[in-house]
Amino acid sequence: MTDRTMFEDALLGLLHEGPRHGYDLASHFAEGGDLAAVGRLGKSQLYALLKALEEHGLARATLREGDGGPARRVFQVTEPGRKRFAEWVHRPVDSVRGLRVEFLLKLYFLARLGLPGQAVLMGAQAEVLRRRRDRLGAVDEGEPGIGPWVRSLQEDLLEACLRWLSEWGRKAPEQAPAPRRPARRRALEVNRLRARVARTEAHGGVVRADLELEAGGLAVLLPRETATGLGLAAGAAVTVVVPPGGVVLEPYAPAEPQESESTSV
Repeated sequence: MTDRTMFEDALLGLLHEGPRHGYDLASHFAEGGDLAAVGRLGKSQLYALLKALEEHGLARATLREGDGGPARRVFQVTEPGRKRFAEWVHRPVDSVRGLRVEFLLKLYFLARLGLPGQAVLMGAQAEVLRRRRDRLGAVDEGEPGIGPWVRSLQEDLLEACLRWLSEWGRKAPEQAPAPRRPARRRALEVNRLRARVARTEAHGGVVRADLELEAGGLAVLLPRETATGLGLAAGAAVTVVVPPGGVVLEPYAPAEPQESESTSV
């Protein structure tokens, strides 16, 4: 698998969580992003990958009107895209290099999306590596030149990878996937308030939003891309998260109604 194909599958994984615009997708691969250790994607590279996904029917883009700014293209995964991602994320890789990058991406998305199959994937991957190790062991010891050194190093790398899979298979059981939100952010949350957007005003790349809460008003400044992603517009509802370190806005999700118990007399 090429790096390009691997990044396409990573983008499909991110789109599984819902429609995203390019700026949001790019942030995962930028410095400090959760996928930056896998590789950096410039904006031109990212949009080229998204265009390829569109051309192959794996993703589609729609225009979403911005508040006070131009419409933005928002991408979402298609059913063929979901099928391709499901096949990719559960398939072991065929090389040590793939284990260092692509295989870790698969584990990441299985945990992030809460999908089953982590233990099965790790077992299948170990079997692939054992077969490669056994094939190396069958090579003639009398081979000339640099061959024996290369083979010895490959065998040691395969053994190290097998040990890593065994250790992490015990540390990361199937029933305990990693949380989808960083634990630090969850621990900081102390209050969640519903607010209504009274009005918005764009100033260059920044949007000011005036919010109405039960306890009074609140004005926040957000990058235009963030405001667009939240769908901020007059009359919209948002959730205001108030941790000790500052204010965070999230799309508003109404709580499901609770059925009340009644007693007949």
